[in-house]
Amino acid sequence: MISFKHFILTILAAFSGLLFTACNNSCDSKSGIATISLKDDSGYIKKKEILSFLLENNLTDTIKEYWQKRFKNDEDTIGKYFPSNTQGNKILLVKLLYKQDSFEHLVVLEINSSGQLLKNTAYWPNDEWCAQDAIRSFTKTGRYFMITGSGHGSGYGSEYKYIFDTVMHEDSLAKIYCTIYRYLGVEQKVSSTMKIYDSTILVHYIIMNGYYGESDDKIEREEAKEGDVLYTWVNNNWKASDSSILKEMDMD
Repeated sequence: MISFKHFILTILAAFSGLLFTACNNSCDSKSGIATISLKDDSGYIKKKEILSFLLENNLTDTIKEYWQKRFKNDEDTIGKYFPSNTQGNKILLVKLLYKQDSFEHLVVLEINSSGQLLKNTAYWPNDEWCAQDAIRSFTKTGRYFMITGSGHGSGYGSEYKYIFDTVMHEDSLAKIYCTIYRYLGVEQKVSSTMKIYDSTILVHYIIMNGYYGESDDKIEREEAKEGDVLYTWVNNNWKASDSSILKEMDMD
């Protein structure tokens, strides 16, 4: 008579065999996932060059009518790429529509030398113009990739950079602000120049604050304040060495 313990072990062994077979079958099916061929070292990507790759890797869909209206031309530029810091790989920035809704967003991808998807993460711009502008301004300096973002609000605008050397989610990266303009309440204009080194970024800021004088129809401006902020790459993020001038800036 078979013991209860032996019966349980027999069932577990049979179940493990089924799992092994299922795993092998699912692994084989992955060989059909689309790849993309980008022959140049860097350049722009058209819709027709990447659409099947995005669909088969489940990064977007074309079910929404909005998708067809926004990206109806196969010649539309929806991405840009540069060589990765890993030999043979490439980093791509692509403008997509979110699958469940109709929000445009950006996705950063890394592909290997065979054109297979390795990593991906989403970046969320504020609107359509920001997404398209981010594609145009996407660049690489040294080992760092840069995505330009912007903030909008009532009487407020800003521009900032996401700077990284590998695929990283935007929430894990500090924004490095470049310009700010606030014209409600106390006016503020911030401009900057940026120098990127191997593991540091030096940003020189100029802050102009203004207020209405006695006539209440003319803005009086204070003397410009200037200062440098050194950002250092520590634990995969940028850390400001001195935040005193940053505290004077109206960052969103």
